[in-house]
Amino acid sequence: MKLNNEETSFYSHQKTDFSFYTPTFEIDDNESNMRSSDDSIKQSTTYLSFEELNEIQIEQDMNRFFENLSEELGSTDWIVQFHAIDKLRSLNKYFPQDTNYLFIAFRTQISSLLNVKRPFIVKNLLLFFLEVIRMFKPGFLEKDLLIKLTEILIKKTNSTSKLIRSVAEEGLKEISTRCICDEVLQAMCLMAQARHKLYSERAFYFVVFSLDMIKERISEFQPQTLKEVFRAISYTLESQSSKNKEFAKSILKYLNQLMGTSNFQCYLEFLVNAQEISSISAYSMLNAINEKSVCRPSLANELNQRKSIVPGTQIENQTYFVEINKEIYEFSNFNN
Repeated sequence: MKLNNEETSFYSHQKTDFSFYTPTFEIDDNESNMRSSDDSIKQSTTYLSFEELNEIQIEQDMNRFFENLSEELGSTDWIVQFHAIDKLRSLNKYFPQDTNYLFIAFRTQISSLLNVKRPFIVKNLLLFFLEVIRMFKPGFLEKDLLIKLTEILIKKTNSTSKLIRSVAEEGLKEISTRCICDEVLQAMCLMAQARHKLYSERAFYFVVFSLDMIKERISEFQPQTLKEVFRAISYTLESQSSKNKEFAKSILKYLNQLMGTSNFQCYLEFLVNAQEISSISAYSMLNAINEKSVCRPSLANELNQRKSIVPGTQIENQTYFVEINKEIYEFSNFNN
């Protein structure tokens, strides 16, 4: 069975919209509040492993099958919903090329299920997300969907339910390992600058985790991605999270080593001039890579002593960040 828009009217290629989830932090996933009412339900529900998911035998036309599945996902019976999610997991397992369409067809139901006060329902849905990510292949998932899954999982790592947190964290590690790309890393960096303290702290942790997976391949990413990384670091250095500040300093030292000192410092100058980061943040970054506290000099004086980088200039690690150097050069010419 292959799902496509000729076989079912649920799918449309005219516009791909994955904006199915707009959660609020006030979602209550507290397991203790639901424990007594969930006990009887849990007796009828078992989390299936990926290996235990069987291929669905469809004995009706595709349209009718999806109509029934839509009703089951929207049911008020938690057991029916739980097993309907298992059907989504099976469809993803045996027909991963059509996973995008599942999210389009059932985005309303998915949005509702993410907000229910039944941790075992949300966990099963997150298991579906996790398996989608683990089966990731280039071209199988829309990048907008991958970004949306990243945002959802970051928010779910702050759940009060251990059931939910553990799966969300595993999903983000899989994204960082298997499917990290410019768009996803940029999304993580933007969330690391969120006003919500817990969201920003968790997002930055996975920025760090992703960079640890990427290592020197950061040079292959778009200039805008590196810019967002520096902005996330700048935001974190001004935060109250001592652990994340140490992570930020470690990233800075690594980037300084990878880019070369002259390149690194001139890039900071570019970010300040482009108003991407403040001069105070740039100084904090310089101070962090020096590993010692010094009397604060004039940032402008310190940076102006460095020769600006233009294409063709001999610098450390010149093979890295060619596009970044070009962007700095074009920005400087624009402002002169």
